[in-house]
Amino acid sequence: MAISKGGSRVIESNCQYQHSFRYGAAVGKKSPCTNVPVHCPHCDSGSHKLTIWKYNALGHIRTVHLDIISGGLDKALRLDIQITRQEEKKMDLTPESIEEFRATERSLLLSDAEISSLKLEVEAEASLLKKSNKCNRRTSDISHISAAPTKKKKG
Repeated sequence: MAISKGGSRVIESNCQYQHSFRYGAAVGKKSPCTNVPVHCPHCDSGSHKLTIWKYNALGHIRTVHLDIISGGLDKALRLDIQITRQEEKKMDLTPESIEEFRATERSLLLSDAEISSLKLEVEAEASLLKKSNKCNRRTSDISHISAAPTKKKKG
């Protein structure tokens, strides 16, 4: 999966059975679901980028990335896989099943307040990265310009 210049996600695949699709805003009155493709940055190997469904992400992390769960999980991925309480309620899940699920996945699931805080943190880091990249481009754009020769003072 790649992120386009406009910020939308684009699925890339060399599979002969790939089917192109688009998804719009997933959450609405008719569809409370946010089960969308999520990129796993921990599975990158060169040009191959693994994409998983959001609702399958916890299982993927538990089976493939058990060693990085405590503190090492990519912040953007951690944010992408969160399910808010509001979404859980719209899915007609019983409060008991929600609490049971959240209790078993406590190390990966966040409260709505923690989601908001992490979102701000990820956005701030992305903004700093964007500024840094602009600065690096400007530096490389002018790196070929040499300083004008200076005259030596007679003396």
